[in-house]
Amino acid sequence: MTARIPGLPRDKKYHFFVCYESNSLDIVRIIVDNLEKKELICCYYERNFTAGVPILDHIHKAIRESLYMLVVLSKDFENSNFCKQELLEAKHLMVEGKYNLIPIRIEPCSVPENIRHLVYIDVEDCFDTAHVKIIDAISKQDMRIDLKQERNGESKQFKLQPYKPSRFSFTRYRLKFEESDRAELWNNEFEVSADILKALEHTVNSSLLAKYLHVWNYPFLTLCMAYLHLLILLAVFCLILFIATSGNAKTQSFQPVEYALTIGLPTLLVLFIINMLVYMFTVYDRKGIHSVYTKACRILDADIWKLSNQNNLQTGVIFFFKNSDLLIPECRKICIMRYNFKLCKTQFARYLDKRQHLKKLGESNEECTSRLFDEFLSQSSKQLGISSTVRYHHMYNGAKCVCLLVEDWLDTRKQ
Repeated sequence: MTARIPGLPRDKKYHFFVCYESNSLDIVRIIVDNLEKKELICCYYERNFTAGVPILDHIHKAIRESLYMLVVLSKDFENSNFCKQELLEAKHLMVEGKYNLIPIRIEPCSVPENIRHLVYIDVEDCFDTAHVKIIDAISKQDMRIDLKQERNGESKQFKLQPYKPSRFSFTRYRLKFEESDRAELWNNEFEVSADILKALEHTVNSSLLAKYLHVWNYPFLTLCMAYLHLLILLAVFCLILFIATSGNAKTQSFQPVEYALTIGLPTLLVLFIINMLVYMFTVYDRKGIHSVYTKACRILDADIWKLSNQNNLQTGVIFFFKNSDLLIPECRKICIMRYNFKLCKTQFARYLDKRQHLKKLGESNEECTSRLFDEFLSQSSKQLGISSTVRYHHMYNGAKCVCLLVEDWLDTRKQ
């Protein structure tokens, strides 16, 4: 069975950051050359670090831009302060579940205490074939990651909660994560930080949809209230006009035409506004408030996806607004879903070989895939929660996987 080479996510530049002591440089070059012949990109000090830039800054940046750290163990490894610093930083990421270390021993030596729990690759007598064992190791790790993706589509849903700003106001709606909600997410291993949840609350609650949801819920009552306020204003205006003219001499009193202009024009304006509002609400199914509501949903979807996409790159969790019924407030929910797009993006990149017209000039399959996925998910991520019997990859919730959804979306857009 041929070992599978993992692709690079959008936020990574290297497959390996190589941690080694400088006396091992010749062996490191042999191993790196063989790895890069297999299209695995490596980063190491002598070749990739820029002169004049602080070494620690380089180390910090390179480790976070790589998928794995290749730890080259030698007799002098533990005597190097830079090796210790690189290993310490990698261990922090490893504890967070964001990094993997692969130790290889090139000569008889002790293994640092903080990585003794890891199995190392022994390549003392076979430097030229060390890359084969390394590729086999990352292929097996990548397979384990794919097994975790069987939870793709697992989600938690949170309703927008009703509240009243004042005693006589309409019922409004907002997103609020209680302590029990946060505990539910974290106990089920959804990697969403408290800061991200706060940002999600702010994004939803500051949207046009949340601010004016009471209008969508009570359109006719809102219309009546507006009509009542307009009548009150008109009555006050007429009262002021009557008081202002009642004490005038006959010669200075208003003529009928002037009364008509003074009272009639505002009245006509009020009636015009009322007619426009009535028209908007009576064509509910085709345009008017329905189209305004739909547009507000699309704006909210796009804003949530900006936050969701950033979080997904780091943790494999996305968010989207789910609205299964326009008229039922309880159906408006925020869905937090576990979804690693890696398998779907790989599948879709192969699909692009037959649809080169979808790619922009100079764009690779992977870049085109990321662009199309972003475009689709910013508009239609709620489709990830709709059950289906057709899918390429397993989904925990029985829905279509995203690569198939994007294909359907492109076919629909072409029609």
